[in-house]
Amino acid sequence: MAYTVLAQAVVDRISSTRLIQLTNPDDTVATTISETKINAAATDTESEFKLKTGVAFDGTNADHIKGAIKGVLIQLMKWSSRENNMLDKIVGEWNSELKRIRETIGGGTRLSPTTLSELTPTPDKKAGDTSTVRPDLDKSAFDNLRPKPPFGGG
Repeated sequence: MAYTVLAQAVVDRISSTRLIQLTNPDDTVATTISETKINAAATDTESEFKLKTGVAFDGTNADHIKGAIKGVLIQLMKWSSRENNMLDKIVGEWNSELKRIRETIGGGTRLSPTTLSELTPTPDKKAGDTSTVRPDLDKSAFDNLRPKPPFGGG
């Protein structure tokens, strides 16, 4: 079994001693990282990453990797069933990082304007017309309907 892209990024950045403790919480004599557990944590994190940012995790994007590594550690800490005073702080940092990714890289939360209308707008100017484009109610046909300023003028 091989590491997922995210799990490999975690293994590359976090000490193996710490990962052995996190992936084998009930085995005090373990000497290797549990690939099954770290891959499962990475998969769960990728899913949560998509939910919280609106974009799928991309293992080639440095921002995605940076944001997701904390998520893997959080999953492993939760599964280790040990009290961890740092967990709340790390979860807060992770949520802030995902929020930053969602707001800057964005993902699916932005709406693009579209229409299904079959109408086409009338051109403002006719071919060869050099006059200024004016709103319909500003045309000379409506001059007598425009109020005059009080006390003369206009």
